Amino acid sequence: MLDEEIFIKEIKYAKVKSIDDYVEKEIKKEFNTSDYLFHYIVDKKEEKIIIYAIKGLNKINPFIKYVKKLNILPIQFRLTKLIMNSLRNKSFKSLINIEDKYYYIKVSNGNIVENSIVKDRKMLNVEDNIVYGKFKYPFSKKELVLEKGEVNE
Repeated sequence: MLDEEIFIKEIKYAKVKSIDDYVEKEIKKEFNTSDYLFHYIVDKKEEKIIIYAIKGLNKINPFIKYVKKLNILPIQFRLTKLIMNSLRNKSFKSLINIEDKYYYIKVSNGNIVENSIVKDRKMLNVEDNIVYGKFKYPFSKKELVLEKGEVNE
């Protein structure tokens, strides 16, 4: 898992011959690709493509030559999946405390649309209707404790 903020770029969905080529052009136009990993989701219903970028390519490069397949999972995606399953809802705002860091994640229709990582939660301007949680290491489903309302520090 990479512990970095995810950069999110939404672009209008276009019917093209190759979605991969279309997204690759957008990535080259928008990002410095030297230290970023990319992933994208096509949302035909909303007519958009969401591009996710996370810094960390240089961190994993030493391992690439030793493995055939490497799955990189930003912690925000893991948290989103666990929270969606727990709430049985695909749209929510959450603030999760993990090892002295706060992860703010806003999810719409199952897709992360905003995220931040801070050490001091007062730096975040959190709104109402937010799910608070604490996640302990090791990261298992049983270790995620969620509650609605005020955070107990």
